[in-house]
Amino acid sequence: MADFHTHIGVAAAGSALLASTLLAAEAISPGQAIVLWALGAGAGLLPDIDSDSSRSIRWIFNGLGVLAALSVLLNFYKGFPIYIIWAAMGFTFLAIRYGAMPLFAAWTIHRGIFHSLLVLPFYALCTVLIADHIFLLEPWLSWLAGIFVIFGAFIHLLLDELYAVDLEGVRLKSSFGTALKPFSFNNLPVSVAMLVLVMSLASIVPPVEPFLAFIDGVRWHQMLSMAIL
Repeated sequence: MADFHTHIGVAAAGSALLASTLLAAEAISPGQAIVLWALGAGAGLLPDIDSDSSRSIRWIFNGLGVLAALSVLLNFYKGFPIYIIWAAMGFTFLAIRYGAMPLFAAWTIHRGIFHSLLVLPFYALCTVLIADHIFLLEPWLSWLAGIFVIFGAFIHLLLDELYAVDLEGVRLKSSFGTALKPFSFNNLPVSVAMLVLVMSLASIVPPVEPFLAFIDGVRWHQMLSMAIL
């Protein structure tokens, strides 16, 4: 399988190409491009969230802890004294990083459901909801953030499969087929639960029509010329 640096490096490069092309077409602002690039790069680590001892799971839960702490600040800063907010932010981060992470590691198996195509819409829909409800982004931008997350996570799965091909020995390693799979074949109940969860999230996300209008309004010819030149 690809290592930590390869996953984040390739995802960062791919997301940079996509974000810069949208920026060149004047479809997004420089600030939006930076945020989208960071999301895509970070999403390159997401499938390894089920790897108990990897650097990826620590990075991911550190990031989730920071996001949760920020959500506390954004939602409660007007109603409580600042020292209460600071205490709540600190408690929230520690609960995610040192409470939720060990539990998640104990309940999951590496190369299980989180290394499958089925989990990609889960990542995206969670991103859309967080962007819309917590960070109050416009619906089209929330959906675009979800697309960047799918893009980065898919790169991770693709890299793992490519690294499972031994070109020198012209053979497939034992790990081939364990990353870029439609769902977890070894744990069908978990796969069904993930499908139900994805369908439930899909019913509460903001409307997709603003994103489709954004896509329709992008200057595709300009994007193509910028990418070629």
